[in-house]
Amino acid sequence: MDNPNNHYGYVRHQKSPIPGDENLSTRTPEINREQIADIISTLSVQLPNVNDVATLVTDDEVLVGYTTDSKNRFETADQVKKTAISVVPRYFHVYVTDNPSMMKQLESYSRMDANALRADRSLDTVIKEMLKSPQGRPLNSGENANGEGYGEMSEQLDKDMKDR
Repeated sequence: MDNPNNHYGYVRHQKSPIPGDENLSTRTPEINREQIADIISTLSVQLPNVNDVATLVTDDEVLVGYTTDSKNRFETADQVKKTAISVVPRYFHVYVTDNPSMMKQLESYSRMDANALRADRSLDTVIKEMLKSPQGRPLNSGENANGEGYGEMSEQLDKDMKDR
């Protein structure tokens, strides 16, 4: 059967050959956070011993709460984290928790305006709480388990907990 979903994805864009006509080249792509959250939750709930998943995607962070019946919390956290990292652009930081009460808290942020003044500070508090749960292995020698690089150029501007 010829199913379009079985084909490779390929797109090519060029600037217009007409001087001053830059309609196509000036269109900025956007990330659909709701769609990404859905993909992460759908994939994560398919992992062994993961029963329920709530995912919140912000401009540069993914927060995943899940319930598990696994005896090895660290390994499960590593799997959930790596699943989320596989879906988002590389600059995202991913935080996970197996604390069921955090799932309700993540849900409460789903309607929050990303431009709200207290959104970042409030999310930092949630992230601090999530960091009490296992986060899995560091991604590499230059990053912690959440994908935060050590000594990043913008580290002084970054208010999260990477160098805790």
